[in-house]
Amino acid sequence: MKIIRSLPNRELVTKVVDTSFVNPTWGMWSLTNEELLDKESFHSAVDSYASYVGLSASALGGKDLIKQAWQRRAITRGGIATLVIWGVVALNKYQLNKFQEEKSRRSTLNSSSYY
Repeated sequence: MKIIRSLPNRELVTKVVDTSFVNPTWGMWSLTNEELLDKESFHSAVDSYASYVGLSASALGGKDLIKQAWQRRAITRGGIATLVIWGVVALNKYQLNKFQEEKSRRSTLNSSSYY
């Protein structure tokens, strides 16, 4: 680092040094297997709970949301809350799928033989 920082071209120094900083939460690839399994377990639990509670509540909320939006030509606070909950559930499902795909990718790579 001392040699790199001693270079006269500051732009080059910035380009070289910036690429050396990696945030471990930037991608699935940076997680250890244990971290990946922990995150998958958490999102799976949230997904199971949301599925258990959410089917009937979501149907009722959706029905009310459409009815009130049609009558008032506006979305109420309850309607906004319903949309936020749907968004959180959808985002959680998306994250869960990403963790499962990464786990599958890792197991495929580890099980392949090269002889």
